[in-house]
Amino acid sequence: MEETKVIIMRGLPGSGKSTYLAKLDSESGVNNIIVSADRHPGLYDDSMNFNHEHLRAAHEACFSQFHRACEMVSKGEISPEFIAVDNTNLQIWEMTPYEKVAGFYGIPVEIHVFRFHPNDFTRLANRNNHKVPTSTLHRMIGKFELTPYYWSKVHKTVTLDMEG
Repeated sequence: MEETKVIIMRGLPGSGKSTYLAKLDSESGVNNIIVSADRHPGLYDDSMNFNHEHLRAAHEACFSQFHRACEMVSKGEISPEFIAVDNTNLQIWEMTPYEKVAGFYGIPVEIHVFRFHPNDFTRLANRNNHKVPTSTLHRMIGKFELTPYYWSKVHKTVTLDMEG
């Protein structure tokens, strides 16, 4: 079996991050770990309306789950093919804690980036599960930071195109 790796996803809502990870997970045949702030109870109601008051707790829970999974891998308690962070990760500060914890436990990191094009915003708004409107997507893209050059020297980067 291959060594466990950390996959940090980057991309706008609707770009295919969760779908891509679900496909990778099902193809691996192993119990992988996918952590996501979106899975936090209360962040979205039954109609997928966003509750901003739960955002901080959602990200804290996501990071806590990630940290525990890395610790369990380091102790040999579990051996998934990957531990994935399924958040937008538009800014470097959002990814840094995950990258640092993976490094602490000696787990290699891959950064998977969904590229975007200006004509994709309407399609992204129509296909994301969280009712993120085009206007918000435009604001979000303004926050997107390139992966630091020094990270690209130590971590594998995979660039993906939005499907469909």
